[in-house]
Amino acid sequence: KFCSQVFRLTGDASAIDAVEKYIYHGLLAARTPTGDGFSYVNLLNGEKVTNLGWGMDIDGLPVTCCNLNGPMGWAYIPYLAVMQSAEGPVVNLFNAFSMKHVTPSGKPLQIRLSGEYPSDSLVSLRLSLSEPETFTVSLRIPYWSLSTEVRVNGRKVDHVVAGRFLHLRRNWKDGDEVTVRFDMRAYVIYAPKGSNRAGDRFHAVKYGPWVMARDENTDPRLFDTVRVVADERHVVKVRRVKPTLPGTRIEIEVPTTTGPIRMIDYASVNGWNGKKICTWLPLLGPRPEEVAAQRRP
Repeated sequence: KFCSQVFRLTGDASAIDAVEKYIYHGLLAARTPTGDGFSYVNLLNGEKVTNLGWGMDIDGLPVTCCNLNGPMGWAYIPYLAVMQSAEGPVVNLFNAFSMKHVTPSGKPLQIRLSGEYPSDSLVSLRLSLSEPETFTVSLRIPYWSLSTEVRVNGRKVDHVVAGRFLHLRRNWKDGDEVTVRFDMRAYVIYAPKGSNRAGDRFHAVKYGPWVMARDENTDPRLFDTVRVVADERHVVKVRRVKPTLPGTRIEIEVPTTTGPIRMIDYASVNGWNGKKICTWLPLLGPRPEEVAAQRRP
């Protein structure tokens, strides 16, 4: 809700980028596999979920702020998926939906978005309106999608910039379609250098909007020290594989210098039965900037 108010005041796409990150790694990852509760906190390495914290136990159910706020968070998502500006609809989120809206002149407008985002890179947005009208459809281009392809009725749109809104102003007609193909590449992130120098020796993998992790449910060597193979832009050539466990949304094979490892989306790791998670992978060898420093004359 805080980010939504920041967005209303500023129109800054980064506020909705933060909302999307929270949906997949805060709300979704905190929910129990049975859907009847939420973790008090989500952790990145070792224990993932816990109900220890503020609250009380009522008839065996831990009643914490998260068990109260989690359902409210889910219920709030549709209010952010499509919003309205004076120029026309603003599409913030790309999960499948069908929404009744109005044009800037107040005429009925239905927006239907189809696709399997974020498990798949392609979505289609179809407009239904009673008569043609000129207005702007604004699309958030996620900061992580560095090379997004947008087409209106099959014609490619230029000047699509990651981390910004794409404003499509035209005379819209019933049945017009906008397709968006996101750049679902994987890349490695090196832990920021902080006051604890031991924390420098870790790296993580992102795939599209997902943060990936090793899962003790299927990977007993999840805490092994590894080095993810990436190019100079930190891009990793991963391979999508069939999920090992039912219910896993995304599973990829990640190349490392000591052999491939399997990683799944952070939200799919089930830590409710004592199994551990490894999101920040212990780094084998020097960080990239240390390698560059060694090469300097």
